[in-house]
Amino acid sequence: MTKQKTIWAVCAILALTALDQITKAMIITHFGTIGKGIPIIPGFFNLTYQVNTGVAFSQGSSLGVPAILLINLVVLAAFCYLVRPYLAIRGGLSSLCLIIAGAVGNLIDRFRLGHVTDFLDFHLGSLHWPVFNVADIAVVIGVLMLVVTIITAESKRPAPEGTSI
Repeated sequence: MTKQKTIWAVCAILALTALDQITKAMIITHFGTIGKGIPIIPGFFNLTYQVNTGVAFSQGSSLGVPAILLINLVVLAAFCYLVRPYLAIRGGLSSLCLIIAGAVGNLIDRFRLGHVTDFLDFHLGSLHWPVFNVADIAVVIGVLMLVVTIITAESKRPAPEGTSI
């Protein structure tokens, strides 16, 4: 990876992590009380201050903060190692930056607060998606981009010799 791409990647990660932390700080400051929310689009979207002591969709909250931090760091390191072959492919580096920024944003919360601050609350009638944050959006978009990058790269790879279609 070139020095210019490395600088771009670090700046992107820092900017997204900062955006995540700023939005969470604004929610904590302005709402103050966990569970408090305001409708933005009634019947569809609220800003609601929630905390998540677990991982995805609050699963694993009984593990405790040190265990969750360790698991997150190990998974992030393993993930970065496994996606190395795709970093040179268009979209690979961008997807990794989104995933790292989201993971770092939520790790900062866990380290500082012992939980993750969530506030984006979508629902439609009785259907309700778990409350999430900017870091979660970055991870999801990054994973989707990475899947597309990998599928595209693998579809362009020539078939091994001796195989017939």
